[in-house]
Amino acid sequence: MTWWRRMGLSPRIFGILFLLLCTTFGMGLTSIWHVDQFNKMLSQVIVEHMALLQASREIETELTNQKGLATYFFLDGDTKWLNELALHRQAFLNSLNKAQAIDQNPAQKDLLDQIQGKYEKYVADKDRVIELYQKGDRSAGETLH
Repeated sequence: MTWWRRMGLSPRIFGILFLLLCTTFGMGLTSIWHVDQFNKMLSQVIVEHMALLQASREIETELTNQKGLATYFFLDGDTKWLNELALHRQAFLNSLNKAQAIDQNPAQKDLLDQIQGKYEKYVADKDRVIELYQKGDRSAGETLH
């Protein structure tokens, strides 16, 4: 460090100021890089994850809307409930197809496949109940329901 002591006061001060300026400039560049990475991550969350969240809420809503329609048909025998059930079933399938079209990881795809498989069984069971109600076998339909 003898070379440092041989320098005059002015070059030392300018050297220190230059190093301080370089450090400040480097910190600014690092901050800009971090902000860019954060924006990319936030965009990914908004574009991909929010679309999946919205699709899952649509699926949940349509499934909930189907819940009491067979019971209403059982209670008053009006076929308008079956028409409404058909509309909600189609809306559910549209929402499920929309969710499957979104790019997702394998675990999410497997979950949607499981939902679709269980929904198909649910629809078959519900159709069997409605068929029993339509035939007039209300006690068997009620038991299965």
